[in-house]
Amino acid sequence: MALAKWGGITRGLEHSLDVYERAILHLMQQHWAEITPTAAASKLGINRETVVKRLQSLQTKGLLSAHKSPRGRAMRYSLPPAMWSGN
Repeated sequence: MALAKWGGITRGLEHSLDVYERAILHLMQQHWAEITPTAAASKLGINRETVVKRLQSLQTKGLLSAHKSPRGRAMRYSLPPAMWSGN
């Protein structure tokens, strides 16, 4: 799978993103702007721990919002509406 295809959504961002962060943002754009760590790991074919670290990084950079359980655990993440083109 060509990793270059995951650059589209990230054009013009001020943040430096690694290939996994770009892949996650692209995947989220394709899946209605919301995804769980487990679903992202499965769809990208990478380790769930890698996905969780990258989701947390994207949240820290202000590119994602975490939706937390009552216990405070991030259960799913979403894109802000400005980044979602609704493919």
